[in-house]
Amino acid sequence: MQRLGCLTAGQGTAAAGAVLLFVALFLPWYASSASDSSAELIGWNVFDPTELSVMGGAMAVAALVAGRVMLSEYPEVTAFSSRLMPLLGVLAVVSIGLDVAGQLASLTPVAWAGMIGALALAAGGLSDGLRFRNL
Repeated sequence: MQRLGCLTAGQGTAAAGAVLLFVALFLPWYASSASDSSAELIGWNVFDPTELSVMGGAMAVAALVAGRVMLSEYPEVTAFSSRLMPLLGVLAVVSIGLDVAGQLASLTPVAWAGMIGALALAAGGLSDGLRFRNL
Protein backbone atom coordinates (compact mmCIF):
# COMPACT_ATOMS: atom_id res chain seq x y z
CA MET A 1 0.00 0.00 0.00
CA GLN A 2 1.41 3.38 -1.04
CA ARG A 3 1.79 5.75 1.91
CA LEU A 4 1.95 9.55 1.92
CA GLY A 5 4.17 10.22 4.91
CA CYS A 6 2.33 8.47 7.73
CA LEU A 7 -1.01 8.40 5.89
CA THR A 8 -2.24 5.95 3.30
CA ALA A 9 -3.13 7.27 -0.15
CA GLY A 10 -6.85 6.99 0.72
CA GLN A 11 -6.43 8.99 3.93
CA GLY A 12 -4.41 11.65 2.13
CA THR A 13 -7.01 11.90 -0.63
CA ALA A 14 -9.83 12.19 1.90
CA ALA A 15 -7.98 14.84 3.91
CA ALA A 16 -7.20 16.89 0.77
CA GLY A 17 -10.84 16.62 -0.35
CA ALA A 18 -12.03 17.75 3.07
CA VAL A 19 -9.77 20.80 2.98
CA LEU A 20 -10.91 21.68 -0.55
CA LEU A 21 -14.58 21.35 0.42
CA PHE A 22 -14.08 23.38 3.60
CA VAL A 23 -12.37 26.24 1.73
CA ALA A 24 -15.01 26.17 -1.01
CA LEU A 25 -17.77 26.73 1.55
CA PHE A 26 -16.40 30.23 2.18
CA LEU A 27 -16.54 31.27 -1.50
CA PRO A 28 -19.45 31.95 -3.94
CA TRP A 29 -21.07 28.82 -5.38
CA TYR A 30 -23.51 30.45 -7.80
CA ALA A 31 -23.03 33.25 -10.30
CA SER A 32 -24.99 36.24 -9.05
CA SER A 33 -26.84 38.84 -11.03
CA ALA A 34 -25.83 42.50 -10.76
CA SER A 35 -28.53 43.14 -8.15
CA ASP A 36 -27.56 40.22 -5.89
CA SER A 37 -24.70 40.24 -3.45
CA SER A 38 -22.28 37.36 -3.96
CA ALA A 39 -21.94 37.13 -0.17
CA GLU A 40 -25.46 35.68 -0.12
CA LEU A 41 -24.43 32.85 -2.41
CA ILE A 42 -21.45 31.40 -0.50
CA GLY A 43 -21.61 27.74 0.45
CA TRP A 44 -22.60 28.42 4.05
CA ASN A 45 -25.73 30.24 2.83
CA VAL A 46 -26.54 27.95 -0.10
CA PHE A 47 -26.89 24.71 1.86
CA ASP A 48 -29.38 23.99 4.61
CA PRO A 49 -28.22 23.07 8.15
CA THR A 50 -28.67 19.32 7.59
CA GLU A 51 -26.39 19.33 4.55
CA LEU A 52 -23.84 21.48 6.35
CA SER A 53 -23.81 19.15 9.35
CA VAL A 54 -23.21 16.12 7.09
CA MET A 55 -20.35 17.94 5.34
CA GLY A 56 -18.97 19.14 8.67
CA GLY A 57 -19.09 15.61 10.06
CA ALA A 58 -17.31 14.26 7.01
CA MET A 59 -14.57 16.88 7.33
CA ALA A 60 -14.21 16.18 11.06
CA VAL A 61 -13.79 12.46 10.48
CA ALA A 62 -11.25 13.15 7.72
CA ALA A 63 -9.33 15.36 10.14
CA LEU A 64 -9.47 12.59 12.73
CA VAL A 65 -8.03 10.09 10.27
CA ALA A 66 -5.39 12.64 9.20
CA GLY A 67 -4.43 12.86 12.87
CA ARG A 68 -3.87 9.12 12.91
CA VAL A 69 -0.20 9.57 13.70
CA MET A 70 -1.06 11.24 17.00
CA LEU A 71 -3.75 8.65 17.77
CA SER A 72 -1.87 5.54 16.69
CA GLU A 73 -2.01 4.14 20.22
CA TYR A 74 -5.84 4.17 19.99
CA PRO A 75 -6.70 1.72 17.18
CA GLU A 76 -10.41 1.83 18.05
CA VAL A 77 -10.51 5.54 17.10
CA THR A 78 -8.91 4.80 13.75
CA ALA A 79 -11.25 1.86 13.17
CA PHE A 80 -14.33 3.98 14.00
CA SER A 81 -13.30 6.86 11.76
CA SER A 82 -12.30 4.51 8.92
CA ARG A 83 -15.82 3.07 8.98
CA LEU A 84 -17.61 6.41 9.36
CA MET A 85 -15.67 8.48 6.82
CA PRO A 86 -16.93 6.66 3.68
CA LEU A 87 -20.54 7.03 4.79
CA LEU A 88 -20.23 10.73 5.54
CA GLY A 89 -18.25 11.34 2.35
CA VAL A 90 -20.95 9.70 0.23
CA LEU A 91 -23.64 11.67 2.09
CA ALA A 92 -21.76 14.92 1.36
CA VAL A 93 -21.61 14.03 -2.36
CA VAL A 94 -25.33 13.17 -2.44
CA SER A 95 -26.28 16.34 -0.51
CA ILE A 96 -24.31 18.59 -2.85
CA GLY A 97 -25.52 16.73 -5.93
CA LEU A 98 -29.17 17.05 -4.99
CA ASP A 99 -28.79 20.72 -4.14
CA VAL A 100 -27.04 21.79 -7.34
CA ALA A 101 -28.66 19.37 -9.82
CA GLY A 102 -31.12 21.87 -11.29
CA GLN A 103 -28.71 24.80 -11.32
CA LEU A 104 -25.62 23.51 -13.13
CA ALA A 105 -25.52 26.47 -15.54
CA SER A 106 -25.11 29.02 -12.74
CA LEU A 107 -22.38 27.19 -10.79
CA THR A 108 -19.05 28.92 -10.34
CA PRO A 109 -15.68 27.15 -10.58
CA VAL A 110 -15.62 27.18 -6.77
CA ALA A 111 -18.77 25.03 -6.71
CA TRP A 112 -17.15 22.53 -9.04
CA ALA A 113 -14.05 22.51 -6.81
CA GLY A 114 -16.28 21.90 -3.79
CA MET A 115 -17.93 18.96 -5.55
CA ILE A 116 -14.52 17.56 -6.49
CA GLY A 117 -13.48 17.92 -2.84
CA ALA A 118 -16.57 15.99 -1.71
CA LEU A 119 -15.88 13.28 -4.30
CA ALA A 120 -12.24 13.04 -3.16
CA LEU A 121 -13.40 12.80 0.45
CA ALA A 122 -15.80 9.98 -0.43
CA ALA A 123 -13.32 8.15 -2.67
CA GLY A 124 -10.52 8.42 -0.12
CA GLY A 125 -12.84 7.28 2.65
CA LEU A 126 -14.04 4.30 0.61
CA SER A 127 -10.46 3.39 -0.30
CA ASP A 128 -9.32 3.62 3.31
CA GLY A 129 -12.38 1.74 4.55
CA LEU A 130 -11.69 -1.10 2.14
CA ARG A 131 -8.01 -1.13 3.10
CA PHE A 132 -8.90 -1.25 6.79
CA ARG A 133 -11.26 -4.21 6.28
CA ASN A 134 -8.56 -6.14 4.41
CA LEU A 135 -6.04 -5.88 7.26
